[in-house]
Amino acid sequence: MASPTSHNIPSYLFKGEDLNGSEVRERLRERFADNFDLLLPKEGPIRVDGAEHVGLMLGNIAVLWRKMYVHDLVRSPALIRSSQIDHYLLTVSLEQRGPSEHMLGDRHFVRQGVGEPLLLDMSQQMRSQIASGTDVTLFIARDALDALLPRSLDLHGVKLAGAVATLLVDHLRNLVRVAPGLSLSEAQLTARSTLHLVAASLAPLSDSLALARPLIDQLLPRRIGRYIDSHLANPDLSVEQLCGAFGVSRSSMYRLLEPMGGVSAFIRARRLSQAHQLLAGATERVHLKRLADDFGFRSAAQFSRAFSDQFGYKPSEARMQIAPFTHAAASVSMGEAQRLSEWLRVLGR
Repeated sequence: MASPTSHNIPSYLFKGEDLNGSEVRERLRERFADNFDLLLPKEGPIRVDGAEHVGLMLGNIAVLWRKMYVHDLVRSPALIRSSQIDHYLLTVSLEQRGPSEHMLGDRHFVRQGVGEPLLLDMSQQMRSQIASGTDVTLFIARDALDALLPRSLDLHGVKLAGAVATLLVDHLRNLVRVAPGLSLSEAQLTARSTLHLVAASLAPLSDSLALARPLIDQLLPRRIGRYIDSHLANPDLSVEQLCGAFGVSRSSMYRLLEPMGGVSAFIRARRLSQAHQLLAGATERVHLKRLADDFGFRSAAQFSRAFSDQFGYKPSEARMQIAPFTHAAASVSMGEAQRLSEWLRVLGR
């Protein structure tokens, strides 16, 4: 795996030897904290010598290549609510000492061998046990893939198989080698081609009734989220307004959004996620009173408290969390740890 050398597309390189031995566990957890709980072996040292992560941003796909250590990744209901990220995740083990094992929800268990592409849904619970080795993970904007499918499917834990899936794995092996040299326009075309390969791999499975996604419980909450995003400035956005817009009862609305912490928490999290994106990308000072007004908060103080509760730092510190894109190995600062998390916030928007 070649290190990124081009300045054409956003990318980063992390190396395990940059970690201070006494801080290994804490620093590794920081890299995933916004979207996953990272669980490491409780006993013995964490072997990070030779560990390496390469992140690449290709339009509506983020790519993460990893040479890694034994670990578990958990996406809990609390993290699903706080992150407001619901992308698809496609992972392929390229070389590992043993299979990966995924517990999806409370009952569904999937074992993943080397070279087997597996789709996961970040809006649903998961716990993945990952062996040491190398893998490639694609974070795919949900709407980008859904637009290529003939109907709505439940893709959480779906293994891709067949000739096209084999082509997809070969494509991903090549992608992580050549992507750092792509221009922005080439990256867009490459992302589109990759999405079409994923969709084509799903074609033999698309008629399976087992993959049919329950409409009310899976699609409607995402439509509600988009509606909220288009009404962020309305401080009076309420359950009554949502019920009227979607023609459902209050009890149904509360049930639909209960996994996201409830109606009020869902609205607040969507507002804060959009505000964070604006603050992180700002090139000049942003007035908090104006920002509070734009995102439906009644005062700058109320906005600041909510922001700090959600992200663990002040609005004025948001820009510092996102270090400028770099293609050289760097110490694992908080900015570096947040790089992939910020990409996931803006993916597909």
